[in-house]
Amino acid sequence: MSTPQLQDFFINGSMWQLFRGENPYTFVETYELLRSVFGYQLYYVNYGYWKDGIKTEEPGRELTYFIGDALGLQPGDRVLEAGSGLGQASIDSCTRYDLSKVLGLNLCAPQVNFANALTTSQGLRDKIEHRICDACAEVDTFAKGDFDHAFAQECIGHFPDPLHYLKGVFNTLPSGGRMAITIVSSPKPPSKSLAYVENLFFGTVPKDGAHWENLFTQAGFKIVESKDITDMVFVPMFAAIRDRLKNDPKSMDFPWMTNLGLKTLLNRTEKGIETQTMGYHFIVGEVP
Repeated sequence: MSTPQLQDFFINGSMWQLFRGENPYTFVETYELLRSVFGYQLYYVNYGYWKDGIKTEEPGRELTYFIGDALGLQPGDRVLEAGSGLGQASIDSCTRYDLSKVLGLNLCAPQVNFANALTTSQGLRDKIEHRICDACAEVDTFAKGDFDHAFAQECIGHFPDPLHYLKGVFNTLPSGGRMAITIVSSPKPPSKSLAYVENLFFGTVPKDGAHWENLFTQAGFKIVESKDITDMVFVPMFAAIRDRLKNDPKSMDFPWMTNLGLKTLLNRTEKGIETQTMGYHFIVGEVP
């Protein structure tokens, strides 16, 4: 089967919709923009794990592998992914680790439709399913042992009640089961202007790593690993964007409103990293 095209599943829109406060996940330009900016070929829109700096091939996939290795995924494992996006992480996790099941939870119907079509195109619908649902509510429907591990890439801060979700995951994983998140963080409180930009683009104002560690421990997890990986995510990512702006400007030729939004995010986030009000955190917790 052929790979689905983004325009088949997404509502056309503009950056103006984003500035009006509409859901940024429901119009195609968001994805086409980010894939162009990051230079990804696969269907990833996360910030990536740039293990080889700006020369990293498919940083989005490398982030998925980084998470999977930290979870200790093994052949036959069943994995729960919240905020599963376009479905690429589920596919790459399933194929790399020979998983028996991956269930993706996502509120956005266009994303779920695309993710399931992408999964079908890869011949993996017998192992991977994506559901249109509120992850915070859906997690309460699972029984103990339904999944071996769980993860969420850059999305758990968008949940209405992250602690509720973490408690739900804790209740469904067996002893030794692990939950991992990657999350935009803020080591120091951001300025009002940066907080506005963060809320605009991320749907939330980031908290520091200690905040997320506290939620994990409140949910019952034992913290296995928690660290700031800004130097492996944001720092090389922005270097790559600057490199593309300089050496491949045609790839960054967007409508003026899109360019304005991109430059605003780029400038403010780089400033946030410099002042330690913007970062990127990684946490793995384990069920005792």
